Amino acid sequence: MWNKNTISVVIATKNRINSLNCLLKSIYQQTACIDEIVIVDQSDENNKNFLLATPNITTNVIYIYNPNITGLTQARNIGVKNSAGDFVFFFDDDLELLNDFIENMLSKMEKHKD
Repeated sequence: MWNKNTISVVIATKNRINSLNCLLKSIYQQTACIDEIVIVDQSDENNKNFLLATPNITTNVIYIYNPNITGLTQARNIGVKNSAGDFVFFFDDDLELLNDFIENMLSKMEKHKD
């Protein structure tokens, strides 16, 4: 079953802290268990304290700050190298997920394993 596997979420972000916070709130409300969130921050300033100030976070958050990253692909590559999940979801920092998004994706993958 898919639900026995671990799930990581990788988010590359740059100078969109408010949008990122909306995405994080929607991730914390998922009906499926997310094991870790890897945030690769290319912003002009280190936003770790601001981002991790959300109360009641039960998900492991890995925060990587590097303003020298040259683009989205490099940020995602760094994120996946620092993730441990069996499944890795890549989300843009300006998304907001429906509460059952991850659960629905896992269900579809279970149905269509090929």
